[in-house]
Amino acid sequence: MSAITLRLTRLLFLVHRYLGIGIGLVMVVWCLSGIVMMYVDYPDFPESGRVRGLSALDWNACKALDGSAAPDRDTRVTSFQIEILDGRCALRLSAADQPPRLINLETGGGLGKVAARSAATVAVSYAANSGLPTDVPAPTMVARDQWTVSGEFNKDRPLYRFDLRDSQHTQLYVSSTSGKAVQITTAPQRFWNWLGAVPHWLYPTVLRQHVEAWSQIVIWASLTGVFLTLTGLYIGIRQYWVGRHENPISPYRGIMFLHHVPGLFFGVLLLTWVGSGLLSMNPWGALESAGMGEAFHDLYGEAPQWRDVQALLRQIRTDDLPANTVSISSSQLNGQVFAVATSADGRRRRYGAAGNLAGLSDAEINAAAARLGSVSARKSWVLLTREDEYHYSHGRQHAQLPAIRITVVGDDMVDYYLDPISGKLVDLIDTNARRYRWLHYGLHRLDFKVLRSRPLWDVVMVVLLIGASVISVTGTWIAIRRLTRSRPSP
Repeated sequence: MSAITLRLTRLLFLVHRYLGIGIGLVMVVWCLSGIVMMYVDYPDFPESGRVRGLSALDWNACKALDGSAAPDRDTRVTSFQIEILDGRCALRLSAADQPPRLINLETGGGLGKVAARSAATVAVSYAANSGLPTDVPAPTMVARDQWTVSGEFNKDRPLYRFDLRDSQHTQLYVSSTSGKAVQITTAPQRFWNWLGAVPHWLYPTVLRQHVEAWSQIVIWASLTGVFLTLTGLYIGIRQYWVGRHENPISPYRGIMFLHHVPGLFFGVLLLTWVGSGLLSMNPWGALESAGMGEAFHDLYGEAPQWRDVQALLRQIRTDDLPANTVSISSSQLNGQVFAVATSADGRRRRYGAAGNLAGLSDAEINAAAARLGSVSARKSWVLLTREDEYHYSHGRQHAQLPAIRITVVGDDMVDYYLDPISGKLVDLIDTNARRYRWLHYGLHRLDFKVLRSRPLWDVVMVVLLIGASVISVTGTWIAIRRLTRSRPSP
């Protein structure tokens, strides 16, 4: 071995050893918190849970569509939703190039900002319909906290947080702009997330609220972890090869043995985990998908005018609505506007412009498929009643089924997944989305069909995560011990 090669090898050993002090500890946290995340998800409030807490609509009282707060008849309406807010029939309206507005459909006037008293009625209604104590205390006003730090809550800030008096110490967050319940957490969920998702995603509020800084820190920490793991694999294989004649297992003893041998077995797996974690951040747009913005426009067409929305809502009769209807919201497809009525138990019905029941027809789906992709692209669709490789459930994340899958094959192959009731686009899978599914979800959580059944998946994941943790713990300890070892006097 030449002198230069020897120096470079020693340098690589030193870099690997001392880099492990900092990033090695982070990798220990990633591995152990990954075990927690297998069983406890980050807090989320699905729409199905939210509507269960709503009060039933009195549709006969929701008739003031021409009031002082209504937009001009030519205004393009991007979405609407009608629900009970503070005992009144309220319309949430989003229009093109205008701020969202709240309209009292019993008087036609505007509701403005949601007051604490109105937010409290939302919390009381949710508690009553969920079997929780209804003696709801005064709320705490929250700009952002650990469970509402992401950008999806920006339109709802500040938030009212209600500490419900149940055994789970439930906290319910209500938007001050829309009056909707937008987040819910329990004490056990919060506790385990401090040991799971928060450290795993490097997600404390103080960092996560600065999106760009947080993103760069996660990306560069992951890149450093990839480098550390690659150098460790090289060193481990080199040392095994050099010392194989003296000892066919490992030339090391003690803690060095505990670092070397598991590193040979679990090192590649650790590399795939750190690398796929890096890809979750889509660094520098490496796996940037086309997104659903253009597809929304192709499928939905131009937003309806307020006059069209008024005509639709006036045609819906109380007798036609499902029992215990709690929400009526907009839906678009092929340039037409519809209304979707949802009952507290989650049942939904779609109504057309004449106020008639309008289930999604084959002709509508064919027309929607024709609007997607180029004219020359091949198009087909199927009603999915079972999961496929890209639209499936994992853990407590449930895929919507049934679903309509429209496949468009042109310059790229794109699958569009539509809600079979409303026609809403719920997912889009193009080439980069497929790569992301396998390179991130597949490698990061071993999300392969053969391993998806439980408890097989649990056993495999826990064993492998413990093995990866041993590599990181022993490597960090070795580096710290070398760093703090006392040196002999001159």
